[in-house]
Amino acid sequence: MKKMIVLFLFLMSLTLLGNEFLMIYPNALAIKGNTVAVQSETFQLEIPDSWILDSFTSDPYPQSYHHVIVESFNYKKALNEAVGQTIKWRFDDGTIKPYTLLLDQPVLLSDNNGIFIPNEGTAVFETVNIKQPQQYLELVFQKYVDKLNYSYMFTNLSYQTIYTMSLNEDNHQVDILGTLIISNQTNKDISTENLFIFSGDINSVSTNYAMKTARSYLYDTEMSAGAITTENISDYKIYSIPGRFTFTKSSSDYIQFLSTKESFEKIYTFNAYYSNHNSDFESLDQTIKIPKLSNALMAAKIRLQDKTSGKTIFLGENTIGNSSQGQALEISFGKAYDLQGKVELIQSNRSGNTYFEAYKFTTKNFSDEEKNIQLNFTLPRDSNVEVDVYDYERPSATLLQIPLTLHPDMEAEVTFEIRYDR
Repeated sequence: MKKMIVLFLFLMSLTLLGNEFLMIYPNALAIKGNTVAVQSETFQLEIPDSWILDSFTSDPYPQSYHHVIVESFNYKKALNEAVGQTIKWRFDDGTIKPYTLLLDQPVLLSDNNGIFIPNEGTAVFETVNIKQPQQYLELVFQKYVDKLNYSYMFTNLSYQTIYTMSLNEDNHQVDILGTLIISNQTNKDISTENLFIFSGDINSVSTNYAMKTARSYLYDTEMSAGAITTENISDYKIYSIPGRFTFTKSSSDYIQFLSTKESFEKIYTFNAYYSNHNSDFESLDQTIKIPKLSNALMAAKIRLQDKTSGKTIFLGENTIGNSSQGQALEISFGKAYDLQGKVELIQSNRSGNTYFEAYKFTTKNFSDEEKNIQLNFTLPRDSNVEVDVYDYERPSATLLQIPLTLHPDMEAEVTFEIRYDR
């Protein structure tokens, strides 16, 4: 709840900036906002058909507003306007005859034979007025309004993020190309000069009451000027995508938003957990490790390919979470069957509230090449660690990393101990 309040206060403060914006969420939810000239006591605000009914907010807020749906053709209205006129009526057997329309609800027709209510069939009009379908809010204010800051939420606008990583093992460089796929499944084109991507999971109550606390959002255009920027909102990540965009209805747009290079090393990783007692040998994962990201990466699917030999070879796919600038990143993309490893629990004791556990990591290199491997062991946050002989790192409270170099046809064993209180 505290996080949502922080987000709400932040959004409300930005509303006063008065800038057009569009923010898209991972669950096909979006927020649209702008500042418009009203110069009246009433105003029509066009909205998409997937508008969320309780999501509108504005400054100033109207005394009342009415949701109006304009259909391309309204049969009932056309029938009502034809009352007192001669129309044609088509019966189910295909017969068409002229009648005078006396009443539209219920339909009452007359001819030389008398007055009757047709049990089947439909009216046939000589001409009809076809309109552009739209929906809008009819806003009514208590007094004259010069300009209006508004925002509303709607669905059916979604995004997908894909990174293509091209590896060159000769110079240990990886080219990273980031693409956003924006899918607009609403009934109208949506344009923006300030596009923001919200990367993270956010609570919602239901389809009709999604994220009420984030109703109002008008974002500073300076954030999107020039290059991609990342803003931390509570524990969420918001990425600004520079440029002007128009997302055509019922279509998808592909936007390249990132092109960068990173240094990497190829390692082989084995992942284990302190609560997992499986002691069978398993293949290690082929992994690329970027020691320090020069750009923040939003949560996405990663597609890896090798261009070392001049040919593009697809290596595999994986996903990543939000990764900050300066953070290390490991991406596994397939198994290395000539490298095997296992972790065994070799001792377990308890003294009072303190648990003691000893593990042995065994790994084998069946190949004829030297391999750099790394054990990634997840452990309790409050645990103390001791590793025999080998160096180790603890990049986070819950992760123990032990790097090893295995020569061809080499087997290595590493023992380590953890202690934690419960």
